[in-house]
Amino acid sequence: QWELGYTYSFSNDGTSQLRSHSYPESLLRAGMLADWFELRVGWNYASGASKTLGGGQESYHGSEDLYLGVKLALTPQDGILPAMALIPQTMVPVGSGGLSAGECLPGVNWTYSWDLSDRWSLAGQTQINRALDTVTNRPFLDFSQSASIGLSITERIGGYFEWYCMVPDGADVDPTLHFINGGMTYLVNDYLQLDWRVGHGLSAVGDDYFAGSGLVFRY
Repeated sequence: QWELGYTYSFSNDGTSQLRSHSYPESLLRAGMLADWFELRVGWNYASGASKTLGGGQESYHGSEDLYLGVKLALTPQDGILPAMALIPQTMVPVGSGGLSAGECLPGVNWTYSWDLSDRWSLAGQTQINRALDTVTNRPFLDFSQSASIGLSITERIGGYFEWYCMVPDGADVDPTLHFINGGMTYLVNDYLQLDWRVGHGLSAVGDDYFAGSGLVFRY
């Protein structure tokens, strides 16, 4: 399965504005060896421009670090026991200049989901990753949590609503961030799906809003 996307985000802290673009947000997922094992490879390009009120403008663009991971299926859903998977993962420092961390940033992602009925589903994920402070460049543990609810509106159209947060443990400057977003999916056929999403930052810092679209090819 090959996933692609684009996201536009905007933030304004009262003294400066930042507009950024993220694409192609590519993620290749390939089942290998057994039906419980998946290889994951991701790559992205980012660009943006910041403008201070009454001041100048700075811009950036370039490749981000490479994402590598494997997804290990743990359990199928059994009553209240969710379907679960574990994803050991890492960022590999091959990105451009200031967009690269300069070192590997490993972590793990635990995902879980429930089919509540033929139309409703509930899902979440819990992640812990090594990260670097954006100002001091010192390492810390970045904890993130998400919860989402999905609805099958028709056989081809679906919708979802999601909340997620990122909580730094031991960061010098990086703050805790909360977001909400929602979107819709459209299944064109058994091998192609389109999606659209919009979101809003709930924290005083971070993105004020973001919007994007994507597509999924299944081979």
